[in-house]
Amino acid sequence: MAITQQITALPTPPDRLDPSTFDTRADAFLGALPNMGAELNTFAGQVNQTVVSAVSKAGDTMTGPLVLPANAVNALEAVPKQQLDAAIAAIPSAADKVSKAGDTMTGPLVLPANAVNALEAVPKQQLDAAIAAIPSAASPRVNPVCFCDFLSPNSTANIANGVMFEGWWTGINYGSLVAAAGSNNHPGVLNFKGYTTANYPGPALLSYISGILLGGGEYIDMAFQVGTYGNLWFGFLDGGFASAPPTITDGAYITILGSTHTVTGVCHNNGVESVTATTYNLTANTWYRAAVSVNSTATGVTFSIYSEAGALLWSDTVTANIPTIPGRETGSGVITQATDTSGGTIMLLDYLYMTFNRALVR
Repeated sequence: MAITQQITALPTPPDRLDPSTFDTRADAFLGALPNMGAELNTFAGQVNQTVVSAVSKAGDTMTGPLVLPANAVNALEAVPKQQLDAAIAAIPSAADKVSKAGDTMTGPLVLPANAVNALEAVPKQQLDAAIAAIPSAASPRVNPVCFCDFLSPNSTANIANGVMFEGWWTGINYGSLVAAAGSNNHPGVLNFKGYTTANYPGPALLSYISGILLGGGEYIDMAFQVGTYGNLWFGFLDGGFASAPPTITDGAYITILGSTHTVTGVCHNNGVESVTATTYNLTANTWYRAAVSVNSTATGVTFSIYSEAGALLWSDTVTANIPTIPGRETGSGVITQATDTSGGTIMLLDYLYMTFNRALVR
């Protein structure tokens, strides 16, 4: 309750030293006292009512609403109803959740990464890459295929520099590029052996470095082993084999580097690169299959590693710095680099396979 009563000031009191005004002042002073008493009583009542209606610091019960000046900001401030209503409205209802028992989504479900285990949900990028990997039954005129199984080398002698395989990939002989003993699952194997100079370019198997402009549906894979003596670059790349590491300006390729044989997917556009968010470490002297798959719109490149039996071990996708405009042409193949002076095996290569799962107009 607000205190509204004002106390009227008393008139000038009488003074015995001023006999001429004493009676007049005394009458006025005494006449004002009853009114003052009434005002004081009213004032006291209002004070008492205010004390009774005030909220105690020690805790109290309101008999009416407490209107706050604004929404709370600090942790222990009182919260107005409008702020509470807004907070409750922002809580997703059960109808907005996907039921474990089965449900129907009303929007897309964005997965964190490509599936690895058998019952994980598969994102579209992984499905696109798997479809792109299926060999096309169409005419090689519109869906060209290049497959090289390296059955032709007839000795373990060093293969001459510049020998062409399948009319597309050319052997580039830094170090030694020799035939190696095959096995029941891997007939026709090439052995990429390094020079006896550390960090020197190793053998390469490359196409013309500007023969391909990525436009969607390009796919390349190989069956291989890594040795213990070097690094390698595989996929769509524009050469740079004469330096170690190679100078690559445009491409979409896998790197396998270091003593842990760490696999990374890379897209390179005019010297600017984007890499996969994840990596994978290989075991030396173990057969794997590596694949690089450009999606149908050339907006994503998926890099994958499979076991010898075909189980997916690792997969990741890059969606930036894919070289697709004229002037950003690339080639394909594999480049190696020796990292020690042993002249030992950098890699064994069983086959190279490349196709275009986009129908070419020609």
